Amino acid sequence: MAPGPQPYAAAPMRWLPGPPLTPQQAARLAGERVRLGLMQARRVLLPGLCADIALAWLAMRCGVGPWALLFVPVAAAAQLTRLGAMQRLARRAAPIDLQLRLMTLSLLVYPALTVVLTTLVFRHSVGVSHHLYTTVLLGVAAGSVSSAAGHARSYAAGSLLLGGALCLGWLGSDSPQAWLAASLFLLLMGVLVNYVRDQGLVQLDLIRLNEDLERQRERAEQAAEARTRFFAAASHDLRQPLTALSYNVATVEALARLGQDEALARVADGLRRSLAESQGLLDSLLEVSQLDAGAVQPNAETVDLQRLVEALVEAHQAQAGQRGLRLHSELQSGGGPWQVRCDEALLRRVLQNLLGNALKFTQRGEVLLRLRRDGEAIALSVVDSGPGIDEALHERVFEEFFQVGNLARNRSQGLGLGLAIVRRLVALLGLRLSLQSRPGSGSCFTLHLPALDAQREPPLERPAPAPSPTRLPDPGRVLKVLVVDDEPTIREALAALLATLQWETRGAGSLDAALQHLRQGWQPDAAVLDFRLRHGVTGLDALGALRQAGFRGPAWLVTGDSAAPRIQEAQAAGLPVLYKPLDGLALAAQIRRALP
Repeated sequence: MAPGPQPYAAAPMRWLPGPPLTPQQAARLAGERVRLGLMQARRVLLPGLCADIALAWLAMRCGVGPWALLFVPVAAAAQLTRLGAMQRLARRAAPIDLQLRLMTLSLLVYPALTVVLTTLVFRHSVGVSHHLYTTVLLGVAAGSVSSAAGHARSYAAGSLLLGGALCLGWLGSDSPQAWLAASLFLLLMGVLVNYVRDQGLVQLDLIRLNEDLERQRERAEQAAEARTRFFAAASHDLRQPLTALSYNVATVEALARLGQDEALARVADGLRRSLAESQGLLDSLLEVSQLDAGAVQPNAETVDLQRLVEALVEAHQAQAGQRGLRLHSELQSGGGPWQVRCDEALLRRVLQNLLGNALKFTQRGEVLLRLRRDGEAIALSVVDSGPGIDEALHERVFEEFFQVGNLARNRSQGLGLGLAIVRRLVALLGLRLSLQSRPGSGSCFTLHLPALDAQREPPLERPAPAPSPTRLPDPGRVLKVLVVDDEPTIREALAALLATLQWETRGAGSLDAALQHLRQGWQPDAAVLDFRLRHGVTGLDALGALRQAGFRGPAWLVTGDSAAPRIQEAQAAGLPVLYKPLDGLALAAQIRRALP
């Protein structure tokens, strides 16, 4: 394997204006010039050969004789040798300063050859051929600007040779216009040198701009990572007391139902609604973290959009009715079948967020789910008669925590994460989402999905997802449940709930405490394990130790950590993973179903 490029070792290029170049900038500038010089060296081979032939022919017309023809192979050999040497150094990843030195020194070879030819040309009386020769040679000098690749010093050295030979040739001739011609040559050479120098300055400006953009990108990435870590930590810390509160609310609900106490049931219902609002806000934060972590992978299947739209309309009719809105669906006549290939659960989540936003911000009128054909695609639109969105904010509404018209941060309008989640899910599914909206005219969010040929693949029949169980689990045998959590309030709250169900529960704040219960001869039927325990121990570590100690029952991992590595590690375990805060009655129902 060829060695990697070596650091630029040459002294900083102090001849450039502005602050002195850093070694990194000097290396980048040299590398860019070598790259451009090599590229241009390939491009000028054929035009250069044509110019060399013209110079040799004109030199013969000026009286040099057939010897002038030797200029063509010699000049061609010099150009090919230069190109070959540059390519070899580039393939070998030679140090950049060595490649630049070769490129700049080789730029002097061709002017040196033209000096010899020009000296021979102006040994004879000046005629029309001398004017043509000079014109072609000046064209060669102008064309070689690209080969200099912004390196003004090397181009100035070559121009001094070529232009100096021309000036001396004309000044030594018997032409009455010699001084005028020499002055114009020098002026043109000065203009070309300044042009090459300006090219070098532009290159340096681009390098400095690129470095600034890279620094800004790194700062943005660091800020995003810091923000993700902050919300992951904040989410984890907030979920601990909410989890204990959720278990206590479930206990109150269980006591109210067991005792047929209506007053207690109303209290429990109020607590449940407040808890659900807080949990919804935290779940949005968790979903963003999961999507950023790459922990969500789509599972493509055949989806019947008509059935999905009808199910969503039915599920949200009550919410629309409470707000006095008309919610309905509209299908283009003759546009079916409405099958697509997509992950139905993620697509449902996208539509739920869009539909939830429409219902939340529409004060009066209607919300419409519309299906229509758009060429070979199906356009699924969520249309509302809400306040609309200014065109200048169409991109910003998909940013995290940005909300139109919610400067007071009204909690009832959420955190501003719904459309941020939509944007991530749409990108994950490989779909396209468009927005049409203006103030006072409502909004229309449209998903564009590739249509599936119903003749090729029939739709997949899937039952509608069952609602989360919140009723008391069916009575049965008394279960023994081990709760391993380093938060005493969570252990005590879950133990109180399960005791209300007449189950036997033991809690442990550490792995040693959990193993102590088994050493005493107590064998649990199931285990509920916090994923992150103290001293770097995880719920997976605890489960492995419990298995070695003889525990064979089912286990559930419970976590309040939304950090990307934690989410991926928990999901890779293959165990049920529940996120705090969770419904205690739903957890009890899962345990009962696993242990009838």
